[in-house]
Amino acid sequence: MLQRYRGLRKEIYVLFYGRVVTSMGAMIWPMMTLILTNKMNMAASDAALLLLIFGLGQMPFTLFGGVLADRFNKKNNIIICDLITVISYAICAFIPLSTISLFFMFTASAFAAFEHPSYQALLADLSDSDEREQVYSLSYLGMNLGFVIAPALGGLLFEHYLPVAFLLTSIATLSSTLLIAILVKDIKRRESKQDNIYEQGSGDLSVWKVLKQNPCVALFIFIIGASTLVYTQLNFLLPLNMEQSFGVDGARYYGLLSSVNALVVIAATPLFTTLLARIQDTKKLRLGLALQVLGFTMFMFIQGILWLHFVAIMIFTFGEVIVTLGMAPYVSRRIPALYRGRMSAVEMVFRNLFEVFSRLGVACLVELITIVQVWGLIGIYGVALILLITVLIHMDRRYYPLLQRS
Repeated sequence: MLQRYRGLRKEIYVLFYGRVVTSMGAMIWPMMTLILTNKMNMAASDAALLLLIFGLGQMPFTLFGGVLADRFNKKNNIIICDLITVISYAICAFIPLSTISLFFMFTASAFAAFEHPSYQALLADLSDSDEREQVYSLSYLGMNLGFVIAPALGGLLFEHYLPVAFLLTSIATLSSTLLIAILVKDIKRRESKQDNIYEQGSGDLSVWKVLKQNPCVALFIFIIGASTLVYTQLNFLLPLNMEQSFGVDGARYYGLLSSVNALVVIAATPLFTTLLARIQDTKKLRLGLALQVLGFTMFMFIQGILWLHFVAIMIFTFGEVIVTLGMAPYVSRRIPALYRGRMSAVEMVFRNLFEVFSRLGVACLVELITIVQVWGLIGIYGVALILLITVLIHMDRRYYPLLQRS
């Protein structure tokens, strides 16, 4: 399975390792709710509102980061943003928790969002069209390798050594930055014969005109954003369900489900990258979302049966991996390379908007109907999205015939 990742440019492996190290250091945001409520004594509603403001506040940074990714050196964008993040977390490590700490935490998260379009666009630039699935799969694997370690380490440090968590996050991000600065030397865009057809073009159009000229890409971005409502329930509705079903043991069982999710992602990513290599990315997207919906719909019928919860989360996680493999290379293959940063930013903003407001919507539903009924509504919503992906598949065949596979 790992043979699938051989033969890529050296810079891809450096960015992979950088993603692992950065994700290992990302132990602050999984604990943000507890930091606000436990350490800073905020009410839960105030903490939720602040996190909502943080999420919305990141969006302008993402959009502006997309513009800069297409106009300036992507490697330098990443390094500058990372250094600001490093300094912000280091300051948080040496000052008492306060509103000033919140300012620097927001600054760190905002510049992480700022660099995201440059990172995604650079991965596309460093690979040709046929390598994109391996490249994005490897990056996704690196992110999850780091995330397996980060929450556990952050949980150990939270109670008595929170400043150490800030410092380790700063150091990990700095090490990743140095690696990229020293080892990523050649960032010249790689081209293939397919690139000459769909990935060539001038950069004098607005993003909205590009989307108008590429309705498949516009529909894809909408679908990816809308599908976030399904994925978000892994961290929102599922823990509420576990607490309702298993009482005081719910949190512990949810932690085990989260660990299974992370481990299955790591094992399944190279496996599905190999097994599904010849399948069209839009069909991967449909298959993956169908598995996600199936996994979550199972929760309607297995309340209180713990072992079946693990079966359901594995099915969901298989879907999560397949969705990622279909989603990541889609846009980069279908638009001129000069718009990659901006399109990555637009896609991320759509996903964040759906994530923020879907949580509010689902929270309101939980107060009106039972959690089991909410799972049912999510299943119906997911089926509607699967039908929409089927429409996208037919459109994609017409607009991009040279990219079609099985």
